[in-house]
Amino acid sequence: MYRSIRSPFNPLFLSSCFFFCATTASHALSLFEAFNREPLALESLHAIQLEERPESEALDCALADFSALWAYRVGFLPQVLIEGEGVIVNRASIILKKKRSLKGAHSGTFSIQRKGIQIVIKAYDTKGWIDALYTIAHEVLGARWYWPGPLGFEWAGEVPQVWPKALERAVIEPSFDMRTLYPMNSEYSRRNRLSKGYSFNHNLARIYKPEYQSLAPNMYANLGAKVTVVKGSTGYDPQPNFTAPEAIQLATLAAVEHFEKNPSARSFSLSPNDNTLFDSSAVTEKVVTPIRYFRGRPDYTPLTFAFANAVAEGVFNRAGLWNNDRGEPRYLTMLAYYWTEQSPDFVLHPRIVPILTSDRAQWQDASYREEDQALIKRWAQSGVERLGAWDYYFGTPYPYPRQFNQWIIESLPYLYDHGVDIFFSQLPAFWGLDGAKAWLSSQLLWSVKMDSDALLDEFYQEFFGEAHGAIRAFYQRAEAHRNQYAGTASWIKYYYDEAGIELFPKLILSELRALISEAQAAVKAGSRYAQRVAIVSEAFAFTESFAEYHAARKALAEYSLGIQSRGGLEYINRFLDIQERFLNYANFIIKNPLHASAKGFLLLGQSDPSAGSIIPILKELNRVEPSLFRRFPAEIAITKAWQMSGECGDSQLANSELLSEPNEWQRRDFLGPAVPDIADWKIGFRPAQYFTLGPVTADAGLRIGGADMFNLYTFTPVEREAGYLIKAKLAYQVSPDCRAQIRVDWVDASGKKFKQQRLIQLPKGGSGGVLSLHIPLRAPKGATEVKLSFLVFRQAKDDWIELHAFDWLKILDREEAPHYAAENL
Repeated sequence: MYRSIRSPFNPLFLSSCFFFCATTASHALSLFEAFNREPLALESLHAIQLEERPESEALDCALADFSALWAYRVGFLPQVLIEGEGVIVNRASIILKKKRSLKGAHSGTFSIQRKGIQIVIKAYDTKGWIDALYTIAHEVLGARWYWPGPLGFEWAGEVPQVWPKALERAVIEPSFDMRTLYPMNSEYSRRNRLSKGYSFNHNLARIYKPEYQSLAPNMYANLGAKVTVVKGSTGYDPQPNFTAPEAIQLATLAAVEHFEKNPSARSFSLSPNDNTLFDSSAVTEKVVTPIRYFRGRPDYTPLTFAFANAVAEGVFNRAGLWNNDRGEPRYLTMLAYYWTEQSPDFVLHPRIVPILTSDRAQWQDASYREEDQALIKRWAQSGVERLGAWDYYFGTPYPYPRQFNQWIIESLPYLYDHGVDIFFSQLPAFWGLDGAKAWLSSQLLWSVKMDSDALLDEFYQEFFGEAHGAIRAFYQRAEAHRNQYAGTASWIKYYYDEAGIELFPKLILSELRALISEAQAAVKAGSRYAQRVAIVSEAFAFTESFAEYHAARKALAEYSLGIQSRGGLEYINRFLDIQERFLNYANFIIKNPLHASAKGFLLLGQSDPSAGSIIPILKELNRVEPSLFRRFPAEIAITKAWQMSGECGDSQLANSELLSEPNEWQRRDFLGPAVPDIADWKIGFRPAQYFTLGPVTADAGLRIGGADMFNLYTFTPVEREAGYLIKAKLAYQVSPDCRAQIRVDWVDASGKKFKQQRLIQLPKGGSGGVLSLHIPLRAPKGATEVKLSFLVFRQAKDDWIELHAFDWLKILDREEAPHYAAENL
């Protein structure tokens, strides 16, 4: 691919030298400027010259892309030449040079200047060269990568005949140093000038390793009565004891070792593990009390960022590791995440980089938007040299068009104006549903000064041709609907919530489908525009199919709970048929790379209320429907045996009424409410500002309110293939985004959970009184134990659930089950 060049014999250069000898320098300079003002035809640029042979695969790919684009748009394939390797070239060309003075600029910075018949690109490193080539491809050749893959490529505008002088600038620096959308196709990222560069993900489990726990136990969290289990997991390991001097020392040593082993490294992450298992000792209590709350959660910023300050003092002030081997400043990064979103009331070390986590897609909530903007301002005044932002631009696992271009357009310039130059967002794009989201944000990350309206105009007009009006209306209608009805902001609202699809009722889905049909009618069949509209249509069919699936499931759940009393057989048949159609369609479309991220949604553990509907259906029909028996023989056998016993069974739980002594409710530590001691049951929860627990009656039942996360659970032995029955009584008030579920986990002899069933998610709204639920289940072959759980996530302040009773009855022994099944057949 490459040819080599020596410094060429250049008559122009010699004549210029001669002219300088014969005239004044000022006269010569004016003549040189006049020469530079002469138009330089693009077709005269026949080569790309590099100072050195590239060792970067990304640069190889960029050169290949650029050469192909140039060949198509200008009319010939430019040669790529390496200086000093034997070939003499004397022609107009694009020259790539290194420029040390650009060190420290944002990743991808470069300069472009014309010098006679040559276009000289200078950058500190190959990333600058790469982004320069794609900038020329974008601004001169009109190349666009709106989506990944061949279908995502499009030409925009006309190619000028001469080099555009407007592109010549001493320094072209992107607005953000780090510009990452994750996970994203690497080609798409490179072509849209995205960049990486800093490490700040959850990391403390990699520092506080399991083997150190016995040597220095004080470094690890004291969790009170709960055993501190350390396995090296950044998701599940408890946080270290941030106040312990040994913990500070180990983190300091880890950072120092990292920088010494990686001389070019610019950052080291001190970000906490992805949980709220913080130390509960008296020393930690002193740091965080009196407890303050932010966004409904305890404020632990004083704990974690004081720790970061102490580590930074050791790494920079004492060890002196201020800069890497290229002279660039180094930083310690830390997520301002969940319990640590609030800004500190003390000055931070300048080399700490807080990464501000927020779902700015929810800026439709004006109060949240104002609060978030004020928060960004406070962090900008905390004493740090730079700030980062972590956003949540999902994409999957949302099954609907989660459009919020308005808030991308508003938030990115706001972040930039307040000193944020490191940007990361999760965006597993479901391209047909996400539309312009990835391309728009990548362009604004490159330059927040771009005209966002012009960018969107271009996206719709160039990418969808004659369908641009209808497709634009589709995405804008989805965005307007979400803005109007998404409601009060909360932590990544509706994330992995199976009921989140209720945000888009049937009427709005019909409106959106009509716009897609209008778009399909506007384009020529088989054209690239028609293919793109088809991608939107296929993705939206996923939305429609899941909406239908969830509506059928919700109706069946309400029937199981007794909210609906008639039509059970129709409900379950409809649900099962629609469920099968949805899963078949979903598994089909994920084979297309533009739909592949929908696999993330399919990983969501969906609730299935089928088993809970069997008893009410048999009572309603007063007979066994053969089609139902073919699908649920074990559940029907258990039901018939239970009915024949007078609706009795052998309770496997000693405390199904959730009895507790009123005077024995105690707080576990300085966080959270008093908790009952319910025999045979365990309670787990995440402390939250509005979280309340209380009995339903004086000494029985449990009322849960305002929970961030709550789990009531128990383990009990089971006989494999025996028949059991869950019998529960409950009442509730559930708002959107609250998930309250009954779940069973089957456990084998080794203690491994090998099968999970989510038996129901309580439908939003109020129960209107105490409801009964009966769920027949047959233990799988390998089961020796079952974990029974009642889980509650993300209750709103005024949400509540009353659990009056929860029992686990054994109905059939293993040997009896076939007898009852045969009888019913």
